[in-house]
Amino acid sequence: MNVIYLLIAIMLLITSSLLLRNTKKSHSYIALCLFGGANIPLIILYGAIGGIFISIASFLVIGLFTALIMGKAQ
Repeated sequence: MNVIYLLIAIMLLITSSLLLRNTKKSHSYIALCLFGGANIPLIILYGAIGGIFISIASFLVIGLFTALIMGKAQ
């Protein structure tokens, strides 16, 4: 069950990072909602404080990988 929660959180964080590359205002709001949704499985796994710290750190790492792989945002 833990693996399923981690996969869901990682997929939501990757989707959120990809949506932030677009400059539309609605995409940034959807990305924020997806980031909040990714917090839920991580909080279930690691507790309140740990889940939030892990989600922020993993979001930053995924954002860096997205920028390195896909280049400059349009």
